[in-house]
Amino acid sequence: PARAPGGKKTYRNREREMQQHRCNVINLYKRCLRSVRRIPTPEQRRVYLIYTRDGFRSKQTLPFDSQRTTLSIKDAEQQLESMDYYHSARMTKLAEKKTSPKMTIGSKIPNVPPEKERALSNNVDN
Repeated sequence: PARAPGGKKTYRNREREMQQHRCNVINLYKRCLRSVRRIPTPEQRRVYLIYTRDGFRSKQTLPFDSQRTTLSIKDAEQQLESMDYYHSARMTKLAEKKTSPKMTIGSKIPNVPPEKERALSNNVDN
């Protein structure tokens, strides 16, 4: 086996790098699949599942240390971050809907002094 200038075996270092890269890609793929599972509508879930699988499969044969591989991983991480942002925005919106008071005709306006409420209700009646 060839030795690096420091006396270390290069094939072992490369093998470790490849294993680490493989673990990182598999973890990224799993995170993408978890994010896809959070999509509320079944049709969109199917579309994104196919998109995710095809995206990873199409890059499967790239060498692990190429610039194209690095860019593909960064792109996948950015897309995952965007999906996670939309999931959190959707969850925040759902939480706000659950906590906001439901207004019905004749119900009191929350946090409004009575005199302003009368003025507002008079404007609505006109």
